[in-house]
Amino acid sequence: MVLPSYLGPYADEIFLVLTFAVGLMLGLAIKKGIVAIVLIVAAFLVASFIGLPYFPVIDYQSLVNSASSYITLVHFTEPVITFGFVIFAVGVAIGVWKG
Repeated sequence: MVLPSYLGPYADEIFLVLTFAVGLMLGLAIKKGIVAIVLIVAAFLVASFIGLPYFPVIDYQSLVNSASSYITLVHFTEPVITFGFVIFAVGVAIGVWKG
């Protein structure tokens, strides 16, 4: 992160504040996304109940197969927990809680 010379001594604090803000915004987006998914599922269920042909047919076996093939491609490494990560996680938690 490139800062002006007069903000150089505060680079660590600025980084932590921005990390918290990004986590907070991500938490808000996650909560809004979950609400949107629930509302979409509810709308599809109501549409199928009243006979509208908008309810999609999902093949759960192909969904599970594609998810498992994706998970085998992802290589998880040993987690490194830093103070910046903790601040980010706190921001996400507050965003989901208060969003």
